[in-house]
Amino acid sequence: MLTGPTNAKFLRGTLHVALLVGLLVAPVAANAAITGWGPQGGFGLSPDQIVVGLHVNAGEIAPSVELRGGADVGFGDNVTTISGNGDAVFIFGSDSPKLTPFLGGGLVITYWDFSFDTNIPGVGNVSASSTEIGAALVGGVDMILNSGRRLTFTGRVGLGDVHDFKVLAAWMF
Repeated sequence: MLTGPTNAKFLRGTLHVALLVGLLVAPVAANAAITGWGPQGGFGLSPDQIVVGLHVNAGEIAPSVELRGGADVGFGDNVTTISGNGDAVFIFGSDSPKLTPFLGGGLVITYWDFSFDTNIPGVGNVSASSTEIGAALVGGVDMILNSGRRLTFTGRVGLGDVHDFKVLAAWMF
């Protein structure tokens, strides 16, 4: 049951992330076709977290340039994060039809919900939350499987008050 100030902050943060991702992606996605979507998972550093979510490829917006987006939830390091991102990536040509490298960047919005025990008698647990906007440099490789499905491996370097680094793998449908 979602009640109390902590859960209300969590819901507001989730709404902030969803609205911003929608505002960033909707205008461009209206002119692009979804070329793939699927679950993603990995880990983030600073904070150190396990991350799970959804990855979407919204198709080409220019020759060799794709719009990609995602949303994920991170757990660990006494903080829960909810992040959304919209990226433009340049797709490089490759000698291998099954491996395609990419580089790019984009905007990130992250909701942070901190909670930790101070170990101070009479103080107990402390919690706080915040919603932050930053950017990320993105690089990785797409791998086409024999089934025709795609695995995407992505590294993200955060700029601003977002994860410092993330490594994600997505299985695209």
